[in-house]
Amino acid sequence: MRVQILAVLAGMTGLVSSFNQTLRDSFRGSLYNSSDIIGNISAREIRGIIPVSEVTCSGRKLDPDDFIEAREKMAQWGRHHILPGRCMKYLFVNEIIYFICNCKYWYSDRVPLEELMEVEALLYNKCGPWQSGIVFSKKWDKAYEIQPKSLWDDATKKEWPEQHVCPPYCVECHVHY
Repeated sequence: MRVQILAVLAGMTGLVSSFNQTLRDSFRGSLYNSSDIIGNISAREIRGIIPVSEVTCSGRKLDPDDFIEAREKMAQWGRHHILPGRCMKYLFVNEIIYFICNCKYWYSDRVPLEELMEVEALLYNKCGPWQSGIVFSKKWDKAYEIQPKSLWDDATKKEWPEQHVCPPYCVECHVHY
């Protein structure tokens, strides 16, 4: 069992690289569906981790390389940190901002790569290649957003910017580490 887990973890680097390249290639072609293969994993296998309540497209085209880099940076942060309850984490990559909102009152959440890949696949399938949007899970009280940086610029003009990018009454803080 331990050998199988190590083999899966060792293969993740190649899987992510393959996933990124397939997404870049798909950008030039048509959208993939649940039967398309992304590297060693199908889109059907990517879906299913998050109990999704809603996927909302916000209609802004984002740079593919920045989109992927934002996911990779968030995954790197998630390998070393947890997101406290009622808090959000955000990071910028050029003109993109990636948010994760943990709306739970008492529980902290991890931010694993598999969830971020699923968010990307869900947005890709519903909104199109490299489009901004939101994935929300009511069951997990968690939201994921990939948006243009201008959304944050607009929100910071308000008194509590966190309340304007996460679901209403979801968060009270954002983490800086």
